[in-house]
Amino acid sequence: MKKKVFLAMLASGLIFTATACGSKKDESKSNTQNNNNQQQKVDEEKPVPNTGKDIIAEALVDGIKINNISLIYFEELSTYNATITNTTSESMNVKSVKITINDENGQEIITLTGGVDRVLAPNESATIKSQVNLDLTKAASVSYSIVK
Repeated sequence: MKKKVFLAMLASGLIFTATACGSKKDESKSNTQNNNNQQQKVDEEKPVPNTGKDIIAEALVDGIKINNISLIYFEELSTYNATITNTTSESMNVKSVKITINDENGQEIITLTGGVDRVLAPNESATIKSQVNLDLTKAASVSYSIVK
C-alpha cells in the first residue's frame, strides 16, 4: 500500500513539474512578445518631425517673415508651428496665413490656416499654429499667402 501511495505521489510530482515548466516557458515567450508589442507601441507614439529643407525654410511674403517653422506628426495629428514677424515700417492687419503643403511633385496635399487676426506693429511677432489629422511627414515643400 505504501508503494502505491509513493508511486502515486511521485507520478503526481512529475506531472506537476512537467506542466509547470511548460507553463513557465510559454509565459516567458508571451512576456517577450508583450515587451516587443509595447516597444513598438512606444516607438509609434514618438513625435515625428518633417525636417525637409523646403518645409522648415524661412520665407518672406508681403513683408511678413515666417521662421522658426516646425511640422510634427504625433498621435495621428500633424501640427504646423511658426513665428511670423512684420518686417515693414508700418503696422499691418494680418487675419491669417494660408499654408499650402505640397508633395514631392509640387502637387497640393492640403492648405492649412494659421490664425493671427490682429494688427502687427513694425518688427512685432506672433505665433501661428495649425493642426490636421493627416500624416504630413512625407510632404516636400510649403508655400504661403497672407490674408489681410
